[in-house]
Amino acid sequence: MTDRWDQLFDDMAARLDSSDAYERMGQQADLVEEAFAERSLAERLSGAHGQKVTLWVEKRGISGVVDRCGSTWVVLVQETRPVLVMLAHVELVRMASRVHGEPGMMSAMSVLRAWARERVFVRVEFAGGFTEGSIDAVGRDYVQLRSGGEFDVVPLTGIRAVWALPE
Repeated sequence: MTDRWDQLFDDMAARLDSSDAYERMGQQADLVEEAFAERSLAERLSGAHGQKVTLWVEKRGISGVVDRCGSTWVVLVQETRPVLVMLAHVELVRMASRVHGEPGMMSAMSVLRAWARERVFVRVEFAGGFTEGSIDAVGRDYVQLRSGGEFDVVPLTGIRAVWALPE
């Protein structure tokens, strides 16, 4: 008779342990959801610093290693060429990381100004196509490229990606 009581109590204890485990799993899921709910895409990409990601922009993938990230942009490096991608135009991100980080404080315009100082030849992609040239000037909300004897002025809101091209 004692064995039956022991089995009953063991069974009850196992059920209680199982119930506690399920409750803890539910709480863990809530904590994970809460951690993700408060984070931005820029924070997610910042957490992938040094890792390969693929961003879909205008229905095509742009792959590279995350080099720098701001609140509205990310710089990926493809082999030795950097590409600046505006996050507002990203349709999908494929990545292995689940980590979040803190994006830098620089604006996309700061990155473009640095490229202008270095006389980087670029391709600026926008919804209607692209233009190529050297960055002549960077305003508050536009980039001016010198293309032959003329200037192409592209508003920041229209920029999808800026590729540094080999000379």
